[in-house]
Amino acid sequence: MAGNWELCLILLGFIYSTRPLVYELVRPTWDEGCVGFQKNLKVGEFEKDPSVCGILLCMDIEGRGFIYFCQQPAAFQQCDNDTVSLIADYPDCCWQCTEAVECEEEDEDVATEVATEVATEVATY
Repeated sequence: MAGNWELCLILLGFIYSTRPLVYELVRPTWDEGCVGFQKNLKVGEFEKDPSVCGILLCMDIEGRGFIYFCQQPAAFQQCDNDTVSLIADYPDCCWQCTEAVECEEEDEDVATEVATEVATEVATY
């Protein structure tokens, strides 16, 4: 039987193979926390980020929060491509293989707007 430290190393290996990412951002505020994407979040609450395979976690009443997300499925899943589901809940979307779908031109504009907004939030923090 493996010792505790060996199990920790194995678990860390699985975590790092999923390529999770975290970035900090500042959201608008309300009396008890952060304004989320779909609802107001109290400190410590989280919700799904609709633009990535991830979640927004509200950290304080000044609007600071973290986005936890993954850009591609876990390496040990041996998926045919690196796309992640925006429908599945986090972290399940980090463990599932998905098929890419070609976007319509209108959808590409929306995707570009969302990506620009996220990049701007990260850059201005």
